[in-house]
Amino acid sequence: AARLAELYIYLSGLRDVAQTGNVQIVAVSGGGGQIVPVIPLTR
Repeated sequence: AARLAELYIYLSGLRDVAQTGNVQIVAVSGGGGQIVPVIPLTR
């Protein structure tokens, strides 16, 4: 369940970056304190 939650947060971060259209790194802190860099893909 924890891993699924992290995946959901990760995808939410991708969606937010896609909406803003800004190339940035979104730090997602999970239960283990992991930081996941999110880099949007250019179309």
